[in-house]
Amino acid sequence: MTVSRRLGTDRVFALAVVSGILWCTHSAALGLDRTPSRAAAPLSVDGAFSDLPRTLAAAPARASDLVFAADRLSPADRHELPALSSDERRGLGRSEKGRTKVGLVRRLESAARLSTRLPAIAAGGRLSVDGGLLESDADDSLTWTAAFVSRGAAGIRLQIADADLAGGRAYLYARSGEVQGPYTFDHPIPAEGFWTNTVFSDEVFLEVRLPRSGSPRLSVAALAHLEGTPLTPMSTTCFVDASCVPAGEFAGIDSASRAVATLLFEEGTGFYACSGGLVATADRSFEPYLLTANHCFSSQSAASTLEAVFDYRNPTCGGAYPSISSFPRTLGATLLATGATSDFTLVRLAQSPPPGSFFLGWSTEDYSRRGGTAIYRLSYPAPAVGIWPQYYSRHTISAVPTPGSCSGAPQGHFIYSKDSYGGTAEGSSGSPVLLADGRIVGQLLGSCGSNTGDDCDATSNSTIDGAFAVSYPQLERWLNASGTSTPPASTCVPNATTLCLNGNRFQAQVSWRVASQGTAGNGTAISLSGDTGYFWFFSSGNVELVVKALDGRAVNGYFWIFYGALSDVEYTLTVTDTATGAVKTYSNPQGRLASTADTSAFR
Repeated sequence: MTVSRRLGTDRVFALAVVSGILWCTHSAALGLDRTPSRAAAPLSVDGAFSDLPRTLAAAPARASDLVFAADRLSPADRHELPALSSDERRGLGRSEKGRTKVGLVRRLESAARLSTRLPAIAAGGRLSVDGGLLESDADDSLTWTAAFVSRGAAGIRLQIADADLAGGRAYLYARSGEVQGPYTFDHPIPAEGFWTNTVFSDEVFLEVRLPRSGSPRLSVAALAHLEGTPLTPMSTTCFVDASCVPAGEFAGIDSASRAVATLLFEEGTGFYACSGGLVATADRSFEPYLLTANHCFSSQSAASTLEAVFDYRNPTCGGAYPSISSFPRTLGATLLATGATSDFTLVRLAQSPPPGSFFLGWSTEDYSRRGGTAIYRLSYPAPAVGIWPQYYSRHTISAVPTPGSCSGAPQGHFIYSKDSYGGTAEGSSGSPVLLADGRIVGQLLGSCGSNTGDDCDATSNSTIDGAFAVSYPQLERWLNASGTSTPPASTCVPNATTLCLNGNRFQAQVSWRVASQGTAGNGTAISLSGDTGYFWFFSSGNVELVVKALDGRAVNGYFWIFYGALSDVEYTLTVTDTATGAVKTYSNPQGRLASTADTSAFR
């Protein structure tokens, strides 16, 4: 049987050092079945309602804020890409690391680069310059506008490679009237660039408002083509629109509906979609924490691109689906914690969710073997952008997985269930699964069984959720910072898949994958000393990865992280500093033997 992840692969935590490299052979993957460590006593937190106003860097943009030069642009001011080729469309439909792309990063043939040396222009004048139209308003301020087109796209995001607007601001809009921004770029742009919000059109306009003084610059080298048409067949006969759920089916459906978001994010050359949910804190602080799956994303670079769309649901059962462009969203996030052992990622959104949002409560009790317990979910299952609003499903926990558990997803770390009403698909990944009282007990990994290509085959397949009870020790410092029932963890806790290094300050975990065999799993951790340990993947006599963490602060002010490969398997190493919550990941592709010394890993 196979595990079908709704969107991604397992990730890993690791610190490492090794100087020798060995060539290792590999056998079939071994699933873990050891009992995970948990909080000493179960803790329960109720959900909370929030009507706090949104906290944004600037007021949301309106069409009336714009100069709207779209109709005055010349061909030199337009950057057009043709419709996707047949190869590009096949790439969108292809599963990568267990997930399906919903968008592609497309490089522009010629970048639009607003330079620091703007030409002189008289009031009321206009001039094509730097790939856009420069205009002087009557009040002697300047506006620069450029068009970007990706034929057939359902939505476009722009990647700003470099920007300093010297007190100016930028907007992104479509002819339909949708406007995103303003973006002020008051802080340096990260090396990987800044991705704007999505504008749902295949033609968008970037308008930059500039003062006469200063030395502004802005560069756009790529755009995201987001697809709105499913490119792979899906079995949807069992799916249930959340607006069609009968009264009395799930008492907490309204609250859960206001907590769940569809997530769009970039990784590599692709854009992907997942689901996630807002999580309450024990002190009801309304911090914008959002829980999703580790296999969705597990790096800060991906979290920085995160766009979370809230409240996207059908107002009436059977009615025409509304346009996703009109629903509130947030942009950007900080990665707080992530782990492959129970497939979770927790982020803090960079902007507050919309007024009226609900923050889901949670339970640290182990529900992984409570057979017959009903659990409930709202998610966004569509394999394309904005085509389906919220969908609903109910599941029944299996005391014993049938037809069986899958390698890399042991019962205990994961909750196995059978679909009882409704279903889930690729975009549902990371969606919280809830008890009848609305408390989170896990988040969606995917399906396991002999017919995972059919999302509605509940006989041959099981649905798998990462267990919140296993994730909680790594989430506690944020969700229960005041120690309401148990003190927050401040040191690493070793277990079968976790190394604790350098005085138990650093937590190291490893996930691996052999694509040619269709196998994946988590490395088994073996400690050698207080600073060093190793992981094996397939058998205890076959060491795959050696890890080391050293305190180098006396030399350069940093903790040093080293890892050495004794394997050419694809793996990801993720390191968590339990004292600060900082996380670093290191990835190795299939076929490469590598050792790395990161001497500026953590302060």
